[in-house]
Amino acid sequence: MHPQTAGVNWTLDELIYEATPAGIALAMFVRHDGTEHALGFRWIQKPPATTYFGKESEWILLPHDFAVSAARSMIEKRAAGMPDIRDAGFQKMVRMLVDQEAIIPAMGY
Repeated sequence: MHPQTAGVNWTLDELIYEATPAGIALAMFVRHDGTEHALGFRWIQKPPATTYFGKESEWILLPHDFAVSAARSMIEKRAAGMPDIRDAGFQKMVRMLVDQEAIIPAMGY
């Protein structure tokens, strides 16, 4: 079960990807007042596997430039057929990128 918040002002909105048994999870977050969305990640661990840090982490919100890079990478991975990308979270991530003019809708995303 993932923590449902990141910091004091952000709530988990939709999970995008979760590596199993250990790795990272990527998710969309919404500011409590609904004015902004952000991309966040966390290290996850499911026994007996371990992460790079040896334990699970809290959610970490990515700065805009890193979030755009991570999101574009997820788009490429999905286009290449990567399994386990959750559709609802993926669609919200793409909408966020379009709203921020980080991708152009005509590109076919």
